[in-house]
Amino acid sequence: SLIIVILNILLIGKYGYTGANIATFLGYVVMTLLTYFIGQKYFPIPYNIGRILIYAGSFLLAWYASTKIGSGHFGDLIFFKKLFICCCSFFLVYLAERMKPLSFQTQVNP
Repeated sequence: SLIIVILNILLIGKYGYTGANIATFLGYVVMTLLTYFIGQKYFPIPYNIGRILIYAGSFLLAWYASTKIGSGHFGDLIFFKKLFICCCSFFLVYLAERMKPLSFQTQVNP
């Protein structure tokens, strides 16, 4: 997309590979939001936006926590700490879905 190309031009010189990653991520975020809003205009779907944002926030929090675990001489231990954080976030989503699963209403034609 044009947004990714422009952001790559702006960010790669200053941040290198990280700039390319940020540009790609932001480009996909913009495409997702555009798709959502245009889709809602022509074919509205009652997404549970609050729940989606809570899950996205919990995964971002888990990612942030995993970035704060430093590297060093204990590479295997660090890997398992990060794996533990990832598994905990998925387990919390699993528990949330077991307690109150998403419900989809479907129309059945007789």
